[in-house]
Amino acid sequence: MLSLQIKCYIFFLTLILYNADINVCNAHEKQTEQEAAIVARSLVFETGTGTLVTVMKTKEELQGYPFGLFDYFSDDCPPTGNPLMLLTDYQLNVKNARENDFKVSLMIQKFSKNETYFPMAEPRLNLFGKLVKIENDEILAVQECFLKKHPRARDWYAINCYFISHDTHIFTLL
Repeated sequence: MLSLQIKCYIFFLTLILYNADINVCNAHEKQTEQEAAIVARSLVFETGTGTLVTVMKTKEELQGYPFGLFDYFSDDCPPTGNPLMLLTDYQLNVKNARENDFKVSLMIQKFSKNETYFPMAEPRLNLFGKLVKIENDEILAVQECFLKKHPRARDWYAINCYFISHDTHIFTLL
């Protein structure tokens, strides 16, 4: 059986495959677990961006509400399939996660600029797990791999004067 190699639950929030050639939604056809895993694995590999969601813990008036921010991730550094994310201690999501045993979800969906694009007919999923900081002995290898997929993220590292006062870390979702 194929797996995302992630210790988390995969929920397909209305996973519908859209056949653009004949403009027919195949919602009535139930996918096997293996077919869904193949679609999920492809989506995670091809997308590279998702919404990191936490539960508000840091702002009293918003406690308990879900909070999500769009972030880059890479799932092939190292090739375990576990998403890696470059995050700073300054981010509200990191602060919320820290207050909630680092529990998060990562919502991933396909985007397109094609005018026939219909997001409700595209696969999307939620990965649930815990953020785990990558240890120093692994940082250089995963950092260069991550930056190959997301070169614009290079400016977010602590060497950038904007983030000089904020610790930047690479986390993985387990």
